Amino acid sequence: MVREGLGCVLAFENIINTKGSDICCRPLKPEIFAQPFIAWKKNQVFSKASQKFLEALKNRFL
Repeated sequence: MVREGLGCVLAFENIINTKGSDICCRPLKPEIFAQPFIAWKKNQVFSKASQKFLEALKNRFL
């Protein structure tokens, strides 16, 4: 969409490969900081895959 002139995008630094592209990235000034989090419904029953994913997140970030 950006390439076609239909809009712009906000993205994390280096998430878009612009090497050899006609698209350029510019930092926001002042910088914006956000603290990511994960949320789910209370008493949610998780699949095995979801349980493994949450466990991996906890092990990595908590």
